[in-house]
Amino acid sequence: FRMMNDDDNMFLNKEEFMRGVRDYAGLSEAESGPLFQRFDHNNDGRVNYDEFIAALEDGIQAQISNE
Repeated sequence: FRMMNDDDNMFLNKEEFMRGVRDYAGLSEAESGPLFQRFDHNNDGRVNYDEFIAALEDGIQAQISNE
């Protein structure tokens, strides 16, 4: 999260998020846009640390459920 948070404001705007998932996860812009929506739980156009962690936990739980 901190590596993606360019301005150190403890929020990832869509640009920071999309650049981060492109650089660190290799996702395309087409893939990262919908992913941003899944991380932005309160739909305020930015992802805070709690939303980031919650989305990762949701993804891990979904992965475990599918195994």
